[in-house]
Amino acid sequence: MIFINDIVSEFSPNEISSIPDGIGVYLFYGSEDELLYVGKSVNLRNRIKEHFRSKGLNQRKVDIREAIKKIKILPTATEIGALLFELFLIKTSFTIYNRRSRRIRRLYTIQVNKASQVGLKIMSAEDEEPEKLLSCYGLFKAKQHAIEKITLIAKENNLCQKRIGLAQQDSKACFWQQVGICNGVCTGAESVTNHDERLMSAIANLQNQHWPHPGKIILNNEVAGISETFIIDKWCLLQGEIASASGDRISFNDSDKFNFDRDIYRLLSNHLTKALP
Repeated sequence: MIFINDIVSEFSPNEISSIPDGIGVYLFYGSEDELLYVGKSVNLRNRIKEHFRSKGLNQRKVDIREAIKKIKILPTATEIGALLFELFLIKTSFTIYNRRSRRIRRLYTIQVNKASQVGLKIMSAEDEEPEKLLSCYGLFKAKQHAIEKITLIAKENNLCQKRIGLAQQDSKACFWQQVGICNGVCTGAESVTNHDERLMSAIANLQNQHWPHPGKIILNNEVAGISETFIIDKWCLLQGEIASASGDRISFNDSDKFNFDRDIYRLLSNHLTKALP
């Protein structure tokens, strides 16, 4: 069985039968030990076999197949364990062919300030603590994406350009009021209270999910001699380890800093929310 630190040297498709058929992560390496690709599967053998099909592959997949010289296998106890390790490896390693799931260098979120003249503010999430991010709305790869989302919501709910921060603050009616979109909070035709109640209702489904625990939690799973442990706090993946009954192990420690990541947040919030009683 190939496990963790073992790499199949000069791998050939004929050796696929030696790959375990359980859950886990796989890493493809090139001729100079460069990391080509990281993937996960609930059946490692079948998934890797798919990479070596002779037909039906697009050019990118053909390029990956032709470049593979070595394979590393990380069996995990559960699918969530495989997903977490796959994401962590992609985000912390330079892989040539993984296009999606790389760590986003800057995130943007929407902050609500009902006490201000401008009700919404788009802010960079880069240097914010997780607690502050989780009290905001949405996580966006680019500031323009946040602006586009706010604009769409505002038009659908007859909100005011000025009140939501999309137009300059002055004494005049906003353009949307003139064309019948805004209900007139900028002219006094609608109260700020009514406007903001509609605003909050409209963005409710964007609310970032609060951390439902008083502090860190530990996820432990053990299946078929493979154990995995993850330490999580405020949706941040701080530490992880996979170990076999024979003593082989691989681990990471990211606890020196809260690295809030959108993909890991979405994965964990979905998984842990389902697990709550």
